[in-house]
Amino acid sequence: MAVLWGTLTSLMIGFGDLAYARVSNRMSVITLMIMSSIGGVGVGVLALLVIDSELSSNAIVVGVSAGAVMGAALAFYLQAMKVTTISISSPITAVLAALVPLMWEIVVDDRVPSGLVVGGAVVALVSLTVTTWSPESKGHIRLGAQWAVLSGSCYGVGNLLLGQAAEGSGVWPAIAHRSIGVVMFAVLALALGLPRLPPISTRRAVLIGGVLGNIAIVCFLFGVETGDLGVLSVTASLFPTVSVTLLFLFAGHSVRWWQGIGVLGAVAGVVLIAVG
Repeated sequence: MAVLWGTLTSLMIGFGDLAYARVSNRMSVITLMIMSSIGGVGVGVLALLVIDSELSSNAIVVGVSAGAVMGAALAFYLQAMKVTTISISSPITAVLAALVPLMWEIVVDDRVPSGLVVGGAVVALVSLTVTTWSPESKGHIRLGAQWAVLSGSCYGVGNLLLGQAAEGSGVWPAIAHRSIGVVMFAVLALALGLPRLPPISTRRAVLIGGVLGNIAIVCFLFGVETGDLGVLSVTASLFPTVSVTLLFLFAGHSVRWWQGIGVLGAVAGVVLIAVG
């Protein structure tokens, strides 16, 4: 089940990226994230009507701490993209976001996965790198890679924190996660003199992206309850591959031949993990 929930997490993030694709260049990312987080909080509150969720100090602390750490991760990721290309920043960030929880389970929790799971994780993460790599890499590659390492490490720690959610917490950690995002990005926007709301014509797409992003967090939290955080984090980190595929299918983005191979490899890796 961890594979299923991780895959659903990647799919929701990928579809969210598709929603953002045509409007993100019309505003700052900070402005986008305010409205996106508001949408996430809204769908989280509605989800309380259909998903049994226990409000507890654990749920709030886990959600707020993970949201704060992942907010920092996003800032580092944006800085990485500012100084180099996405072909450098994206694979490093995503791979570390997967490896931190996986290595935690192996080293700290003494849970050694099967050979098939390890092999599938390697295939999936290598394929992820292939999918997002481009020969047009430019800018300050070393500096960009350093920012991406910080970003991926923070995302990995954020995944670990979400993994501490108590059973039965439901969507409360996701609501807390998105709520702290609203506060953080609103304060940043105020400090930097940026608009707090995006242009009216873009708000629908931004809200859809926020809703899908929060659904992704809820899927991850359901995956946490399976007790297999390492596998969950690996499959959830494949969202760049999903984004590349969806942008090719629905937004007219070009895909190189090796990126197609990377997509197939990512699918094969997920299958190996599921079998293992």
